[in-house]
Amino acid sequence: MEAATRLRRIYIVFGILWTLTESIVPGARSMIPSFDTSSPVNVTAQVGSYAYLTCRVRNLGNKSVSWIRKSDAHLLAVDKESFIADTRIIVVHSAVHDTWTLQIRGVKSSDTGDYECQVSSEPKISRIVSLSVVVPTIEIKGDPDIYVMAGSSVNLNCVITGYIDEPAFVLWRHHGKETVQTVISSDSTQVTIFSNFDSAVRNRKLNIVKIFC
Repeated sequence: MEAATRLRRIYIVFGILWTLTESIVPGARSMIPSFDTSSPVNVTAQVGSYAYLTCRVRNLGNKSVSWIRKSDAHLLAVDKESFIADTRIIVVHSAVHDTWTLQIRGVKSSDTGDYECQVSSEPKISRIVSLSVVVPTIEIKGDPDIYVMAGSSVNLNCVITGYIDEPAFVLWRHHGKETVQTVISSDSTQVTIFSNFDSAVRNRKLNIVKIFC
């Protein structure tokens, strides 16, 4: 009870001091660092792509901005100085827009989670930005083993779902070699890729015109 009374008195004294500060320095309240709440707090990125977590701070003054990964309380960066060995993670500062953007290159599933943007004001203020990582699923339709007559045609249908960024290309492997919309010289086997798009499903059909045993 005594501690609560003492804390209440402290708040009253702080309020009086703040009122005096406002009367001496007009607009002092507007000079306190604050977050621009228009920046998103939920970010979704596709595995392998870039993730941009934006923290916009108004009236920062001489205060510092830190990024902390909440899952392990790891300090990632203070201002633009990095404190993590993972070179995929950097902070990009835009003085024009008052933004401190945590950039993650080559996003991994393990990057999923909450990240805290913290300003070294008194008292400290912080804002949580949550990152969700989407992993596309890939399925080759049909039986795993296909038997055909030599010289006949075979269609292999690959279906990709759950992606955000449409793949620029799809890699197929033939005898361990990658091929994309090209001709495989081995055994004169020609490979042609046809594309068929949907809003949430992408199909890639591999048409092997001739098969040689």
